[in-house]
Amino acid sequence: MLFVCSMMAQHITLSGRVSDGQTTESIPFANVVLYSPVDTSFVRGTTADVEGQFSLNGIVAGRYLVRISSVGYQQWERVMEIAKSIDVNQIFLMPGALLTEVKVTAARPIFTMDGEKNIYQASDDPSIQSGTAIDALQNAPGIEIDAEGNIRLRGTEEVSIWINGRQSRMNTESLKQYLKTLPANSLKRIEVITNPSARYGGGRPVVNIVTQGKSSESQFVSLGLNGSAKPECSPWVSYIYNDEKWEVNLFANAAYAQENSTLGRTESLLAPTGDTSRKEQSYCTRKAQDLNTLFSADIAFRPDSLNTIWLWGAAYPAWSGWAARDTTTRQELLYQVGDHSFCQQSAKQFRDSPSLGFLDGVWYEHKFDDSTGHLFSVGYYGSIDQRDSLVSGLRQYRNGALRPINFKERNQQMEVFRGVEACYIRPFGRRNADNGLFANELEAGFDGGYQRIRKNIAADTFGCEGYQPCQWLSSQSLSRCMEANLFASLLHRWGSLTAKGGLRGSLLSGSHHYPDAVQHDFNHSSAAFIPSLHLSYTTARRHSFTVGYTRRVSMPKTSDLSTRKFYTLDGYSTGNPLLQTGYTHSLELKWEKYADGLGSVGINGFYHARTNHKEQLASVVLDREVLGTVITFTQPVNIGSSWNGGFDIHAIYRPNAMLNIRLNGSLFYDYIDLRLTESQESYSNGMWCFSLRINAWVKLWNKLQLFCNAYYSSPTQSLYITTLSRKGIDLGANADLLGKRLSINAGVNDLFDWNSWNTTSANPYLVADRQLKLTSRYVSFGLIFRFGKLSLEKETRKSRRMKEVSEEALN
Repeated sequence: MLFVCSMMAQHITLSGRVSDGQTTESIPFANVVLYSPVDTSFVRGTTADVEGQFSLNGIVAGRYLVRISSVGYQQWERVMEIAKSIDVNQIFLMPGALLTEVKVTAARPIFTMDGEKNIYQASDDPSIQSGTAIDALQNAPGIEIDAEGNIRLRGTEEVSIWINGRQSRMNTESLKQYLKTLPANSLKRIEVITNPSARYGGGRPVVNIVTQGKSSESQFVSLGLNGSAKPECSPWVSYIYNDEKWEVNLFANAAYAQENSTLGRTESLLAPTGDTSRKEQSYCTRKAQDLNTLFSADIAFRPDSLNTIWLWGAAYPAWSGWAARDTTTRQELLYQVGDHSFCQQSAKQFRDSPSLGFLDGVWYEHKFDDSTGHLFSVGYYGSIDQRDSLVSGLRQYRNGALRPINFKERNQQMEVFRGVEACYIRPFGRRNADNGLFANELEAGFDGGYQRIRKNIAADTFGCEGYQPCQWLSSQSLSRCMEANLFASLLHRWGSLTAKGGLRGSLLSGSHHYPDAVQHDFNHSSAAFIPSLHLSYTTARRHSFTVGYTRRVSMPKTSDLSTRKFYTLDGYSTGNPLLQTGYTHSLELKWEKYADGLGSVGINGFYHARTNHKEQLASVVLDREVLGTVITFTQPVNIGSSWNGGFDIHAIYRPNAMLNIRLNGSLFYDYIDLRLTESQESYSNGMWCFSLRINAWVKLWNKLQLFCNAYYSSPTQSLYITTLSRKGIDLGANADLLGKRLSINAGVNDLFDWNSWNTTSANPYLVADRQLKLTSRYVSFGLIFRFGKLSLEKETRKSRRMKEVSEEALN
């Protein structure tokens, strides 16, 4: 069947000539593109020659949206049924405003809504082009990033990161490093799904990072250099090759960064009796150095218009190290009474072998036709992450009666993941003659995976009496986890009203094994069902409304359930075998209005009611087994009930291609109600939270762009912890020269050096304040060089420029 379709495609051609509608003269290098009328996805395209003649070959019979465009002319667009070769003779384009055609993206808002998605067009935002993906994420609706690089929604809720429509399988630290080294100019858009449907798993909110698609040129090379006065330096190079069957995208990046930070901390630890057991103050200075690299390849092969095979792979070796000095004043008042103040020098060393990460995958997609969206896809994806670090240090006590501790710790970890995914999409029912969409659409699929994590922590101490192995600081563990999911959704359209219902079933099974403490081994399995319903409606005046409900589920990981204690010199962390599955009933209402020549405005109202929501508890305990005093510990716990509700707003004022002002804000009320045991007094707290970000840029002389970003985040809360407010102002400029062959960026981050990450604790047994200050004020810069195919150099300057800009519009 595929062979017959391919033979038919080779004999269908769309040809013609593009001419000026007033002078009837030929228009050279006009773009002729076929799109699917279902989702306006690209099917096939070509460029007219110097005489305006075009011939688009290899078309499969079907219904298409045909668009013909050229710089300085109004776009020509028709829906055509192509069953055999057609010569349309002459197509006349009427002259239009050159300014809006030179930069087609000037008419597109940076923020838009599409059903359950809030979309941030990162490629249209000049304020982040010299930065990294982390910089772009901080401009996405509702997204905030803390000092450790954790990505959260509205400052309170962790998110799930997807890349190009597929969930990232990197571990937390590797994902942070990947986003820190990925240049922002390699991004196309960022999709924020605050209330994900069953298709996305129904768990955490989803952030889908979409990288730049293929170039319309046969070959394209770009290379750049980003840096700052922190100091940091990040050179990168990208190569793209395209023809009718192949698309190759190669990317390489290296990033060196140095980070100086200070951490001040005060703590008071209370014993179970309510008496103060310890008072402590500390001040730590730290200098860190990191070298991260990324090598990736993304290859697509299209034997015909109906079939595509993708192959991708990436490697990201990394080296890191730091040195710290910690001066601590510690007074024990109940147990081991006396002065335990110390000065500690510690360092993480560069290893001979780097930390290594690998990603690989293969994906096959078959379209049953070119125009309906009927398709089947199946794929495999995997990752390997290996880390090896050595931390050593010396702790010297001010009290001469206490022996100094000379310690070292080697931490080795290997994480392996293998997964599969399949999806089937079938439009059916009556087809709308105007937009080509079917009345119904069925989507069903499966995804599952296997993960294995092996950890080995070997710790030793050197006391005054010589070498002593430290068994209570060492540990070994092997965890295995298998996950399987089935999902299905059905969409139905009644004119401008669309309803989409979905259901997902998830099964999670895992085991934990401790070779050195087998009494803590355990197995665990859990299952859950996730329903969702989304309604959307668009009026004739371009008002868009969306209502969405999802029952989100958070099943505990095996590592969260372990009873094994993992000690440090001052405390320990452990899991919680009583941890239960958490549920969240999420309801959201969105409205958006886009006005030509002015911009757009959108509001997202939300209410999330949570049961058994998981939070990380930091508290104190009297430890008689090892340290013999009251110490701090961390453990995941279920919050009995909690909720938050409020709204997000984004507004864009864009009267012309030269000016853009946008506002992105959130206002919500967050409430927590916790009771750990029946005898313990319950803890409850509610607070209003808000954040505001204003971005503005102006374009001068059609080459230079100046921008300013200002932001403020009010205090937010997690369990017993309040994170204090943050604010800052960034300034910068971006210039495109030599026909966009060269781009230069410069900026100042946190102009007034306001930024710090401070927290305070409300735990009745642990009163603590923490002030972390990083290098937040610095000058940054960026250079980008672009090289296209050599044949462009043989054309006249005017024709060359017309073709370059037209191809930008085609993308």
